[in-house]
Amino acid sequence: MSETNIEIALLARLKAMLPAISTAWPNMGFTPVTGTPWQRVAVLRAEPLAAFHGSTGKPVYRSGILSVTLFYPPEQGSGAAMTRAEAIVAHFPRALSLSQGDTSLRIADEPRILPALPEAAWYALPVHIPYYSYDFG
Repeated sequence: MSETNIEIALLARLKAMLPAISTAWPNMGFTPVTGTPWQRVAVLRAEPLAAFHGSTGKPVYRSGILSVTLFYPPEQGSGAAMTRAEAIVAHFPRALSLSQGDTSLRIADEPRILPALPEAAWYALPVHIPYYSYDFG
């Protein structure tokens, strides 16, 4: 199934990043350790669309955002979080092709480092990685 394969491919790419940091993966238990950087991952899917106007069958255009929010200890500046965010951007370059099973996807554009979020006890810095895929099945 395309959505499953898309998620597997994106998460596998993120898991391959070094150095690894603690991660709250989708639908997995996780308890952050105070003072230790970590990241929360979510796949934000857009509504699938017929690839051609008026089409009722295949191909289907699937897109979305891999959201990686970095959490760093507060009041220590943004440097360490920004360095990690820039490493994520470099790890998911625009036009990168990934595949899983019979599904191929591409990073649609350069990932975006968004403004820091107010988060109790953490400096939270989101990174959004846009992707798309055509399902010809």
